[in-house]
Amino acid sequence: MKSSSPRAMTAPIVTDWAHAWNGAEPQALGALFAADGTYTDQAVGVTFHGRQEIAGWKARADSLIDNVHVIVRAADRAGARHIRWFPIELGNVLHVANAYEDGQGRIVLEGPTVDREGFHLSWNWWIGTPGRGTEPVSRSYTRRWVVDMTAGSVDEQIIDDLPVEFPTLNEAYLGAENRYHYAVSFPDEKGNGCYGIVKYDRTTGARRIHQVGDARMPGEAVFVPAAGATREDDGYLLTVVSDLKQDASQLLVLDASGLDRIATVHLPHRVSAGLHGSWIPDTAPAGNRD
Repeated sequence: MKSSSPRAMTAPIVTDWAHAWNGAEPQALGALFAADGTYTDQAVGVTFHGRQEIAGWKARADSLIDNVHVIVRAADRAGARHIRWFPIELGNVLHVANAYEDGQGRIVLEGPTVDREGFHLSWNWWIGTPGRGTEPVSRSYTRRWVVDMTAGSVDEQIIDDLPVEFPTLNEAYLGAENRYHYAVSFPDEKGNGCYGIVKYDRTTGARRIHQVGDARMPGEAVFVPAAGATREDDGYLLTVVSDLKQDASQLLVLDASGLDRIATVHLPHRVSAGLHGSWIPDTAPAGNRD
């Protein structure tokens, strides 16, 4: 028998909120607010006033991000009592390199993090609005959090001062302790850093960079495991490099172990550097392959 108590029910406003975001009509989101209501996007740090501005933000979000979809997992206010909160430094994490539980039962989370000023500079660069930085990524540094659930504490540290984003890894290690991960490196507004693909060795603390050249921005490096791989970094990295000054792009194939270039595929027209990608192996029967 299903409970009819308020705790077991989803409030109508929660359902309406999800439907409005998942729908194609921006005014539906604005209609959920009072005429003088406000909505603040905490990540961007912008407040919208009134139904029209709020609806306009929904339209803008739809134009910037494909397939925005909200799923209501639970609307149980009592469940909030079971959430544990840990104080950490202010920052924004857009992409996580990996997260796992270590041998001591601690949760380890790692990925680039950016402060509010850096986020504004970067966000405005990507969407082409005033107040943007001179480079695509500003003040985004790899940070590690180690959450000790028993002690109720978090140890956090910036582990590198190179501006990076779009971390990847051998996905066989997703959710498990990994030794290596990769990222796209960027020059910052002060001229530090460079465009390239970075490999981090989490055991030794070393990093290796494959530079791709000035004003040549690589996309997220997708890891492709080698046939018969025996080591975590046995494989290849695929990245599309977009020349920001010339109307041209190349697909680079790098050795994931040493970051040596294996091949360059010159594309017939420019392709914008991709943010995310996946490698899907050919699963056709061997007899059907060339």
